[in-house]
Amino acid sequence: MDDYKARFSGEVSELLEGLEGKLLQLEKSPNDTEAIAELFRVMHTIKGTASMFGFTNMGKLTHDVEDLFQVVRSGEMRADERIINISFTTVDLLRKMLETGDELTKELTPKFENILSEVKDILSDESYSVNEAERNEKDQEIIKNKNFYYVRYQPDHDVLSRGIDPLAIFEEMEEEGEFIAFLDMDLVPKVEDFDTEKSFLAWDIFCTNFDDKETVEDIFLFFMSHEFSVQQFSGKGTQEIEKGDEILNRLKHYDISEEELTHRLADLCKNCGFQNDSEEELIDEAETETENPGEIQQIETIRVDAKRLDELINLVSELVTINGQLDLTAENSKDAVLQKQISELGKLSKRFRDNALNLRLVPVDVLSVKMQRVVRDLSSQLGKKIDFITEGTGTELDKSIINRLEGPVLHIIRNSIDHAIEMPDERLSQNKPEKGVIRFIAFYSGANVFIQIQDDGKGIDPAKIRKKAIEKGLIKEDVELTDEESYNLIFEPGFSTAESISNVSGRGVGLDSVRKQIADMRGQVDVESEIVLGTSFTIKLPLTLSIIDTLMIGVADHVILVQIEYIIKTMFVEDANQRRIKFEDDFIPLINMRLVLEEPLSNSKMRVLIIRYYNYKYAIAVDRIMKDYQAVVKPLGVYNRHHPFFSGSSVLGDGSLALILDINRLVKYQKQNNAQNI
Repeated sequence: MDDYKARFSGEVSELLEGLEGKLLQLEKSPNDTEAIAELFRVMHTIKGTASMFGFTNMGKLTHDVEDLFQVVRSGEMRADERIINISFTTVDLLRKMLETGDELTKELTPKFENILSEVKDILSDESYSVNEAERNEKDQEIIKNKNFYYVRYQPDHDVLSRGIDPLAIFEEMEEEGEFIAFLDMDLVPKVEDFDTEKSFLAWDIFCTNFDDKETVEDIFLFFMSHEFSVQQFSGKGTQEIEKGDEILNRLKHYDISEEELTHRLADLCKNCGFQNDSEEELIDEAETETENPGEIQQIETIRVDAKRLDELINLVSELVTINGQLDLTAENSKDAVLQKQISELGKLSKRFRDNALNLRLVPVDVLSVKMQRVVRDLSSQLGKKIDFITEGTGTELDKSIINRLEGPVLHIIRNSIDHAIEMPDERLSQNKPEKGVIRFIAFYSGANVFIQIQDDGKGIDPAKIRKKAIEKGLIKEDVELTDEESYNLIFEPGFSTAESISNVSGRGVGLDSVRKQIADMRGQVDVESEIVLGTSFTIKLPLTLSIIDTLMIGVADHVILVQIEYIIKTMFVEDANQRRIKFEDDFIPLINMRLVLEEPLSNSKMRVLIIRYYNYKYAIAVDRIMKDYQAVVKPLGVYNRHHPFFSGSSVLGDGSLALILDINRLVKYQKQNNAQNI
């Protein structure tokens, strides 16, 4: 049962994310019938499955909120601000209840009761012309002439050993008609008597919209006759069911009264109509689409456990490593045929790698709802008016990067709302629109993804930053800084220009961690700003973190890997002990890797890698350039994970280790040590 509950939690989490998106859409367009219908459907789905898996409190909460949207859907009520706020609060509470396994903790109980109370107040408000008495009367009228079926479903304890999945019948019932199921756990024994290979669950099921009683019984074809019973009854009352009082007493144990059961049965009938409407709409859409059959594109998708994709990437990594070993073997053998075959294997290996990595790519659109929610809640809290605009959200990134990117992106957006966007009256006094604008833009460039977060707020004042930096002892008073150098100070630990501490910012914790988190993903973050016009944060990220294309270089006895994406050009230099070299009509800093690695300096001619770091160019002097290498990235371990200029390692074909040079860390290391006056 735990496996099914875990699957239920995962599916509900996805539904809630979609629900949140629809709520944001409905807030902008209160008359959006499609959004209202979708909200009703999601609440109905969660309510129906929650009780089936023993999430009674969640079932009760979604049932009441579903009633609210049923009234909105019927046109008797408008989705006003109060209803939208209740819905957002419900989404947040449902997420918390998933974490607690439906348990109402001391923290959650007041929120739970407040939502139920508010929903009841709205539904009983005379201005909405809907009250409890009318609701009962309407529900009785709805179910009066309907046929229902009651099923007592209690599989034998040995049902699992018979190779039967007890929950499979619910999928079939969902295909045939409408049902609600209540999980009876009274038969579950004490821990000392519990057998994990046996089933102790039972359900009370009420269903409708089935052709006849035989249709219901056919669903239980593989179960013995004593494991289920089906009784037909009309909507006049549950007294037609044999042992009806006993059933109602069992349901009362789960806070389901006879009146509540009537409401649930009426909901089933309403949903039948809802599905029919949806089917008609789908048919209309299908007929419209068939007029242009050439334009129809069918995309089939399947749900895959992320752990399986992780395992696939691990296997691909092993394949890449073995391919490197075979390359070395072929090179040493001097066998032309073997070398050709292994070369072809290498091409297939690379294609396999690219396809496997593509499976893990997720559009950054998955962050859209969370970003919009942060903008909505925080702008309302601070009394600001903000339009949030997204572009390029179809751009894809590795799932592991997306998960780690969420925190930094949301932090930058919160900073933009709190620090950058002005209050409406202040904006009007500056001849700006009353509403501020925050843009989230994502796009590809080579093997990287760029994400920009722009605002049209007050901008960053370099003079103010410099003054604050002097106060904090980060720089001396006589130090002159360019605007760009001033902007980079906001990423220093503990730096904050907020005048006072609030729940949003002003504690000196944030942008330094943002830069660190981005750097841990082998990315970069840069900032540009104009006073009064606004600020732009640009994040540069690799598509994936697992396998990278590198250039293998040698320094003394060390073998080092450098990501190819950073390298512009390679060239010779006569004297690698100088501080700068000329490149394309400019003098750029030179970093001698022998000096960095504390090896004896060489007087001979050295190779130089010209690399691009942000908008700057640097030269890195090395002894030799060996070959291109497809590297499987391995962590350095607990003691070396904060190494000043290496961020990982990779196993070479001969079994030895090569260290992966981190350009971000190397440049920072040089600056901190003033080794080359960079």
